[in-house]
Amino acid sequence: MPGEATALNLASNECANWRGSGSCAGMTVHGDACNPLPRGLLRDGIPCRYFEKCLLPLLKSYPKYHGADGDYIDQTLGTRIPEALSGHPFVGHTARYMTGKASAERFCGCGAPLGPRKRMCPECARKRRKETNRANVKAWRESHADL
Repeated sequence: MPGEATALNLASNECANWRGSGSCAGMTVHGDACNPLPRGLLRDGIPCRYFEKCLLPLLKSYPKYHGADGDYIDQTLGTRIPEALSGHPFVGHTARYMTGKASAERFCGCGAPLGPRKRMCPECARKRRKETNRANVKAWRESHADL
């Protein structure tokens, strides 16, 4: 899968509630209610309880989605819940998920485990730093070529 894994990619490919049109079937975790939503909560950056309880624990089984949990936290952290959805049974609690075990088990794009407050593993950081330095030197040489 090219690029970084996002929470929206994970939801659109693996969520049982996701519909092709981007709507949500609205089934709760135990399947006792069905209140379809015209638009999936994650499309608006709103935490989704079903996504937290059913999909995020499966990330270890899906290596191609490593990083989706970090994207989910970034996307939904500090979100103001719209009045129409306050108290809705499908709105999740991101803060609860962040303190869980899965928040400590994040992975770099290459598959290496990440430590706290790290965006990439040391090897990928070194490669990216070298790549950035090369691009900066090339740009500097081109801008000073006519001097």
